[in-house]
Amino acid sequence: MLNYLEALKIALISFLLTSCGITGSLFYERIDEYLGDYLKQFADFSIQQESQIDDFTLGYKEFLAKNELVKIKATLTELKGMDHTNIETLVATTESDFRIFLATTSRYFEQHFVSLAASLTEAQILQIKDHLSFKKDSDLNDLEHKEFYKRVLDRFRRGFKRIGIRLDKNQIEMIQTGSHRLYELSSEWRRFQSVWINDLTELIIKKNEPNFEEALVFHLRRQNDIGDAKFRERVKENRLTVNGLVVKILYSLSPEQKKKFFQQLDFFISVIDRVISRYEDKV
Repeated sequence: MLNYLEALKIALISFLLTSCGITGSLFYERIDEYLGDYLKQFADFSIQQESQIDDFTLGYKEFLAKNELVKIKATLTELKGMDHTNIETLVATTESDFRIFLATTSRYFEQHFVSLAASLTEAQILQIKDHLSFKKDSDLNDLEHKEFYKRVLDRFRRGFKRIGIRLDKNQIEMIQTGSHRLYELSSEWRRFQSVWINDLTELIIKKNEPNFEEALVFHLRRQNDIGDAKFRERVKENRLTVNGLVVKILYSLSPEQKKKFFQQLDFFISVIDRVISRYEDKV
């Protein structure tokens, strides 16, 4: 049912901490509404199904405040202690913490999605499949015609900008050089993902068969390991290459860039503190 899970999970921290126009803490107050509205676009859900979506997205807001934000704050606080002696360790630890957060978020939504899937009509299932189709991605053709190293550079620029760092000419050259060691996997990923979506559609259509829930949970978890062994190995190599580039860039930060980075970390931490404080006041 849900290839959008990855985009949903990855967006959570970024939107929560850096949303423009409103502070992160105010965004958190409405995160259940944003997520609910996002999920409701996938099909023409019934009133009861929409109520079900509202319930588990509201629960996710409480889940974040009670379980995850303190962990995220701890990771950001560790990054504030960054110096030339610990950059590699901190990058590896931060990536590991983020991957654990994504896995924990997946586990939260799993059973709720399984329950919702059991009530879907065949027409709704096909609507969801159509919504997830890559043909619906209006930016896909533009991306395909953009040189790979430029796409890589754009992602690095956006990522570092979110943490207060504007890359200089030397750092941009590092990324351009490093991008040649990355595998271009987007077309393979879409192919494997399309197979995953098709299998998921067939699975949900057969929701009345025995062991449906176990089969669906297994399939949802398989999304993190789609593709053949060669593809997964290249994904791993890309991740290591990206981590290496991040380390190299952090080593090269100027005093002004470091200052902006630590200021942004302070902002993120203050947002989390406000969110936690608001939640505790309501309990």
